[in-house]
Amino acid sequence: MKKVVSIILAVFSLVNCFSQSSEEYCKKAVDKERILDHKGAIAEYNRAIQLSTSNVNAYYGRALCKDKLQDYKGAMTDYNKAIQLDPKNAQVYYNRGVCMDKQKDYKGAIEDLTKAIELNPKYEDAYYNRGICRDELHDYLAAIEDYNKVIKLDRKNELAYYNRGICKAKMEDNRGAIADLDIAISLNPKYVQAYFIRGLCKNALGYRDSGCMDFSKAGDLGHDDAFSMIKKYCN
Repeated sequence: MKKVVSIILAVFSLVNCFSQSSEEYCKKAVDKERILDHKGAIAEYNRAIQLSTSNVNAYYGRALCKDKLQDYKGAMTDYNKAIQLDPKNAQVYYNRGVCMDKQKDYKGAIEDLTKAIELNPKYEDAYYNRGICRDELHDYLAAIEDYNKVIKLDRKNELAYYNRGICKAKMEDNRGAIADLDIAISLNPKYVQAYFIRGLCKNALGYRDSGCMDFSKAGDLGHDDAFSMIKKYCN
């Protein structure tokens, strides 16, 4: 009887050891990610998965590494597995959505980002990236709604003001665009692209002198096309 108990304890200890080892490999992978050794991190995640095929952190971490190496197909496979193991993880949906965005699958990205928002209604980055995807699909009003939500969550998000301004400019609401670009520039006085776009909006409204000042500022900050706009509109 003692031998049977010993065997059972030995098997239990072995399984427990494998589980701990899987997490240890994940920790080694994270250490390699910190020094940007993504291939080395993938090798560690592979070992973690060999020991535990239900280790969601290993699939998710490996997906992020593959994503960074632009292996989007491989990343998607791992994101899918991570979601299968943990269907309530907003962060995995978010990153799979961003991966779809990189592949120009904007509709798929919007679905995943929407799911991330359902799971976490204050997920600022999910609203922001969904806005970008909706912008790509020319759904400017919906994109503006997402940027509105980002701004409500973070009044100092210069990118949200800038991108909302871009959407308004595309809808020929140049005054609304200028108002948003004003805020973006107030938050970041070296926001070169914001000066350039504001210059275009001002010129479209006939504010030539003010628009030319923005082109000049954009040029001083290093915008490649600013001085060609000065030649076109300001001389």
